[in-house]
Amino acid sequence: EEAIQHNIEESLIPESSKKVFKLIPIRIKKFTEHPENNNVYLDQLALTRKDGKVIWLEATTNIHYNAAGEVEVIGVSRDITERKEAEAALLDTQAKLKFALENGNIGIWERDLKTQRLVWDHRMEKMFGVEEGAFDGTYEAFERCLVEEDIPHTREEIRKAVEGNVPL
Repeated sequence: EEAIQHNIEESLIPESSKKVFKLIPIRIKKFTEHPENNNVYLDQLALTRKDGKVIWLEATTNIHYNAAGEVEVIGVSRDITERKEAEAALLDTQAKLKFALENGNIGIWERDLKTQRLVWDHRMEKMFGVEEGAFDGTYEAFERCLVEEDIPHTREEIRKAVEGNVPL
């Protein structure tokens, strides 16, 4: 309701405004050349509310000919601020995890209990002295990386983890 009283250029942050005013002529030209094509667009735009808070909108627009035969752009938008904030938080968490993994000399591995395949990231290969990309994903290859005396204990810990859903 608040947006109805303002033109789009006043409401959008400068970066989003530039994006819109760059894309509209391109999209209208594309429409007039090929009106039979799908002319629905989805954009993410930021605008400033009257209280000064910047929010994110997902705008769906459609270009068509109206009843008078004029080109018309209509649209609907929804607030996606929470989603954008969640995406930003996820990216931040991923960056921190990457930093911790790389600087803590920590590797990541997975074992598919149905196929028994192991997947190692490059840090696991480095820690076990395997050339990057050379680990073949077998349990036998994993055991070849262990010190002989660690194999029985490792097998027992894995068995307990699988049977009892105990973290390994």
